[in-house]
Amino acid sequence: ARFCDLRPPETPEVQRQLAMGGSSFTLMDVALSIVERLFDIPECHPDELAFVCDCLKADRCKTVLPCGLLISRQDSHDGIGSFLLSTYGDSPKSAVSHSIHMNPQSDDEDETVSSWPEADLSADNAFELEDLLETSFDAWSFDTFELSRLTHSRPLQLTGWEALRRNSSFSKFDIAPEKAQCFLRRVEAGYGSEQAIPYHNNLHAADVTQSVHALLCDLGFSTYLDPFSCLTLILSAAVHDMGHDGRNNGFHASMQDDLALTYNDSSILENYHISQAFRLLHTVPEADLLANLDKERFTCARKQMIEAVLGTDMAHHFSKVGGFKKFVQTLDRDPKSWSESAEAMASLRVMILHSADISGPTKSPVLADQWAALLSQEFFAQGDEEKRLHLSVSPLCDRETVKFANSQVNFIRFIVQPTFEVLGEIAPRVEVEIMAQVHANTALWDERKALDEE
Repeated sequence: ARFCDLRPPETPEVQRQLAMGGSSFTLMDVALSIVERLFDIPECHPDELAFVCDCLKADRCKTVLPCGLLISRQDSHDGIGSFLLSTYGDSPKSAVSHSIHMNPQSDDEDETVSSWPEADLSADNAFELEDLLETSFDAWSFDTFELSRLTHSRPLQLTGWEALRRNSSFSKFDIAPEKAQCFLRRVEAGYGSEQAIPYHNNLHAADVTQSVHALLCDLGFSTYLDPFSCLTLILSAAVHDMGHDGRNNGFHASMQDDLALTYNDSSILENYHISQAFRLLHTVPEADLLANLDKERFTCARKQMIEAVLGTDMAHHFSKVGGFKKFVQTLDRDPKSWSESAEAMASLRVMILHSADISGPTKSPVLADQWAALLSQEFFAQGDEEKRLHLSVSPLCDRETVKFANSQVNFIRFIVQPTFEVLGEIAPRVEVEIMAQVHANTALWDERKALDEE
């Protein structure tokens, strides 16, 4: 309710307090006095009522906290609370009720309330997490592996939330915080574990989501995109590999399995990922964070997200990059000219998500090497299965013949480098922040390649 609509209840006790308190007696004083009288009721627990009082006294925006990140150890409460307030204090608008129940993650899929999974953070973890987010969440150098460690392998939920918060998506698009929490939790649960799926898991999804955020926030692409497109890109990044089974499109097409038959061998996994995302929004009202968009805007969001996720299919890499180059040559660095072309804007959105998806080799050597190792594990596992099934082994998937350093050099030189070079033509910070690292990583892999050939 708006402030002017708030009226104290016309009960005898409240009227008596208003008479005694005079004109300086505030609405908050009324609310707190009501709660204080509840202490006399035997069924009311003092700790619960004290918590309600604290919440009433706090800024409403500061009560939008993922309770699952709290721990019960009393000696750590203040540190955790400080971390959460500093992290989430400027987020969703206060029009949404925050009296929902926040429960630990449950095996019961028929949940009727939103929940934020417990992260069981220690006080030390909370301070480390606060420092990580404050110092580097906007940066291309952000360490998603460290975030995963600090959140006990739940990096996507916090990454998605933080990207939405920093984009002001909650207030701009009337997103209910509890629905965003439920959506992100269920999306993360839709990814395979790191043990089962070495690369295309929630860790990769979190990294791509943060990389999209960095491209928008720190590297200049928000100049070209309106907040709505930023919202759809963040959500697209979070869901872009949802349900990935660690096998590529070629494997599914060779198997002629249910996915291949459903999507007619065309961008099989990409169609499946985005289908899973919208099925979640459609079938789980508690997770429908886009519920408050009108029909026209929802249709636009759906269109943009489908285009972006389908654009991550590597089979279309060269055509997508080539098409984008033509727009760059025509429109140059003029955001107004870009905004006047729907086709150019669609191409830009696709390129932002696609570049984030293949950004592993552009990160620091410590991070890039980890991503490369995980991807090779997944490729080789597919190759092993293809051999067991007497299928042709897919490129880069035969652990006995692949020269890994050579494959990395080729991937960077012919795929990654040209992609980021063309992005740098309209966002100069890409050249400064990313391309120098790309060249350094290429030189490092060239050295490793030479050692392999000795």
